[in-house]
Amino acid sequence: MKKILSAALMATLLSGCQVLNLVQGTPQKASKVSKPVLTPAQTEVLQKLDAQFQRISAQGIEIEFNGEKYVKQTQAVKGDDPRFVSLALSKNSEARKAVLSDTFYLTDVSHEKAITERYFAKNKETCQLQAVKSDIHDYYACASDKFKRYVALVHKDKNIIAYRSYTSYQVEPTQAEERAIIKALVDYPFDSIAR
Repeated sequence: MKKILSAALMATLLSGCQVLNLVQGTPQKASKVSKPVLTPAQTEVLQKLDAQFQRISAQGIEIEFNGEKYVKQTQAVKGDDPRFVSLALSKNSEARKAVLSDTFYLTDVSHEKAITERYFAKNKETCQLQAVKSDIHDYYACASDKFKRYVALVHKDKNIIAYRSYTSYQVEPTQAEERAIIKALVDYPFDSIAR
């Protein structure tokens, strides 16, 4: 009985690895979390993003998107319709992400079709977008050798139309995470610059 009690006491005092060491007689190796292997194209993109992050940090503002901290910069663009383009980059350089929003305040709603066609034609250069049905908001998604996941959607309210995209460069989001990203893109405020 004393042997059983002392064995139980010893087992509770030792961690799982120490008990295995005693039983097996060999030390356990610590597990390592491996970083994903990056292609040269991905490495080049990440270096450019890091440089861009430094520039945006100097002039941009800090925001929160989908529970993460980002640095965002918004610029007005001249054209037929008032337009604002914003780029937000995640502060976490180990899992770099970007949110791009291109917002038009249409003076004539008939411009929407041409602007939308131009947006999707430009995105075809990035990757082959696939339409995805969602109960939150329909969107488009794809992957490429330069990033893990790209999702884009068109968000409208009266004469305002915003083309929003999210790019994850190092980590592919799970379905639940992608669902949260779509909701965050829909809820993302329309860009403007206070005068």
